[in-house]
Amino acid sequence: MASFAERDILLLLDRSNFPTLGNMNIDYVSGRLLCFRSESQWALVFNWIVWWPAVEGPHAMVECFGNGINGKQGFDNDRLFSPVVFEEDWEDDEADEPTILSIEIRGQSIALDQVPSLPHDSQHQDAGFGVLAGLTTQHKAAMLASEAEYMPFIAPDLDLVLTLDDWHHPDVLAKPSECKTFQQLARVLVTGDSSLYQPTQAPNTYWANWILK
Repeated sequence: MASFAERDILLLLDRSNFPTLGNMNIDYVSGRLLCFRSESQWALVFNWIVWWPAVEGPHAMVECFGNGINGKQGFDNDRLFSPVVFEEDWEDDEADEPTILSIEIRGQSIALDQVPSLPHDSQHQDAGFGVLAGLTTQHKAAMLASEAEYMPFIAPDLDLVLTLDDWHHPDVLAKPSECKTFQQLARVLVTGDSSLYQPTQAPNTYWANWILK
């Protein structure tokens, strides 16, 4: 029997710097949620693809919560990765944004004419955001942080019990404990029974639910 309870999980999430998908500084494009547990520890790992202009555009970002986390979550920890690299040209002095000359995902070149650029609000996002969103439709798995990149943040001997690529995420006005998704995930983490996750709300983690377009 687990040494932690559902209320322990939900209280920690409520008190944490929980991901806000409507963030003014970071544009969340897509993500994956991994649930780890043992009888004494648990961890929720949010594995995101983000567009973050302040740190030069596209990144994979890992946000971890639980009592089975190595180190502390925060900007002083190395939880940003760059599997996607844009080569940009700023030579046009009159242009508001650079021209993307080439794209690589984990060292593999991606043909520019094969990348759909999805519509976005140009007053709020860089053009590169639309390219990143388009890439995600075809290359999401390679653009997320890899297992080798995120596992160092997880305590040893935890089992992966559930992986979600889409889920219903609370907005900034709601606590995680008020969201049915995380109520059910807390139950999964306590019991180890992934069948207890039975979503009742439509998934909303796709970027268009949070970003003007």
